[in-house]
Amino acid sequence: RPLKLDPPEPEYFKPQPMPGYWVKRGSVLDLSQYLPRTDIDRVGRIVSDAGGDLRYENLPGERVRLRGFNCTYGGTWDDFADYTDAQMDDLADQFLAYGFNCLRFHFFDKCFAGQYRMEFYKYKDIDASDCSLPETYEDLLATIDTKFLDRYQYFTAALRKRGIYYMMDVFTSQTMYLKAGKNAANLNVQLFLDERVRNHWKAAAKFLLHTVNPYTGKRPVDDPQFIAITCRNEQEHLFNPQGGSGTEHFSDFTAAFRAEYGADMPEFSWALIRQEGTTGDKARAFIRSRVAELNAFFIDELRALGWRGFVTQWDMYMRNLEGDCRKSYDAVAIHPYHAHPNSYPVPEGLADQQTMVLNPSSKGTESRVSRASALALDNYLAQAAMTRVLGKPLLMTEVSHVGANRFSQEAPVMLTAFASLQDWQLLTPHADLITRKVYSPFSPGSFDGGMNPMARITSLMAAFGWQRGDVAPGAHAVSVHVPEADLSSAYLTGSIGQSHNALAFVTRVGSDYTQARNPLATLDLVPETYVDYLVAYDDWEGKNRLKRENDAFRAAQFAKLREAGVLGSTNRTDPAAGFYESETGEIVTDLGSGRMSIDAPRFQAAAVKPESPTVALSALRNAMQGADAADK
Repeated sequence: RPLKLDPPEPEYFKPQPMPGYWVKRGSVLDLSQYLPRTDIDRVGRIVSDAGGDLRYENLPGERVRLRGFNCTYGGTWDDFADYTDAQMDDLADQFLAYGFNCLRFHFFDKCFAGQYRMEFYKYKDIDASDCSLPETYEDLLATIDTKFLDRYQYFTAALRKRGIYYMMDVFTSQTMYLKAGKNAANLNVQLFLDERVRNHWKAAAKFLLHTVNPYTGKRPVDDPQFIAITCRNEQEHLFNPQGGSGTEHFSDFTAAFRAEYGADMPEFSWALIRQEGTTGDKARAFIRSRVAELNAFFIDELRALGWRGFVTQWDMYMRNLEGDCRKSYDAVAIHPYHAHPNSYPVPEGLADQQTMVLNPSSKGTESRVSRASALALDNYLAQAAMTRVLGKPLLMTEVSHVGANRFSQEAPVMLTAFASLQDWQLLTPHADLITRKVYSPFSPGSFDGGMNPMARITSLMAAFGWQRGDVAPGAHAVSVHVPEADLSSAYLTGSIGQSHNALAFVTRVGSDYTQARNPLATLDLVPETYVDYLVAYDDWEGKNRLKRENDAFRAAQFAKLREAGVLGSTNRTDPAAGFYESETGEIVTDLGSGRMSIDAPRFQAAAVKPESPTVALSALRNAMQGADAADK
């Protein structure tokens, strides 16, 4: 007979400590001896200089690189809210041992609403539209779970004593600060349209910034520990054509669209903003104007609350649409993933070749991850690199090469190489790199959590190669200037083409949507190709359907680098062969053999494949023997 698979009562499963995942203080893995502790009151706020580098407000000559993780403590099987002060202090000490100096709290709005641990199941079938929406700070404060708030405030104070900075989302959860598990009306869309939802956002922002922490005596808005705020995590999911996240609600814009452009306009839809012709032009102009208005609302309200830190938004996708959305903000946040698990139908005959099952589903689909190597032309970190705007900090607020992918051994070398060469400012992988407990049976460690051993190695290598600065950044930079004519066209929903992204293998890159060339760039380019990374999952050939690329075009791009002096005469880069050597000479990427290596004076590493396992660097030799480790 069918098994009952509903979650059990909480007493049936108890979180179990995992002391083996913690770093012993004073051991060789205790990174606090290499990455010293910071006194926040002495060094002050984190600010940006004219080049986009982070600096301490009171020590402007010292550059800062911030490393940590997305913290989702307080989930369904998590006992964070029950931790004593002593346990909180022990946990905070682990942040020093791991060398972390920054943390991004994630999904804490749900916890503040009282949906931590098994309490969530009381509300999972309630829809947000059936809840009373607190529209003032006082009304919202009356609904906040005081137990979770107290533990959150103690923990942030404990982190502060250890010199650890903090980032936050106003909203992470789809249901915001409501005791609900469903969101039929899609509050992402309603932020554009409903004054009540905007008032709820304002109340939440004031709660986060103006509520005094009794353990520090400070409001976060006055405390230099708090450095950045995201207005709404991954709000552009409403632009996701795979559905389920908002595009079915695009019709909610129809009345406003017709009021502005005429009653004869069709129903507003995702397809409409991708349509060629006059009607498509009007749809694109409409959604861009609505985004600009919402951006102004977010930024003005935060500044009115006294917020002095960075503001980020539109942090998920890497299309021209999001680049245009982000131009109002003083920092760029981005969330690149390789082999992110997705539930979707796979074309017959391609399943085993292209994906592997992560877990079965009873809904007619399967959760699958890609089997592909990330060392390819459409590399996810190269795409992310292009989102940076030279002169603004790049905050990698989520990143993961998913552990279930068979080539996850690429991640430690790749992330260290890209973050160093590109000179990024912050890395907070997703999620929970410090594992406190194991929550059987629902802890697969799919992303960069502490249960994923490759994620821990990736973080460790980034601590030396990037955070300590063992691997050199590029001395030059290329900025891709996207013209208004392309933003007004169907290319709005495309991404800058792969031949432009490939420049990230050899030098610093970025893009600009302000209709002005970037003064910090060694070389400015106008993109000649765009690709579509959000096609239907059964359209395996669709990635280049917006505008085709070829080897000759890619060669022309790299010829421009040589003409501008970015690549010297001895640089071995050969784009036709898929061979790229960084301008620093320290990083080599060979897409033909699926290899990447770093050969710096204090840091050497390589990602290899079974078919070409041997690597020889200036001070490092290896010979892979036995099992094909990359295929297991």
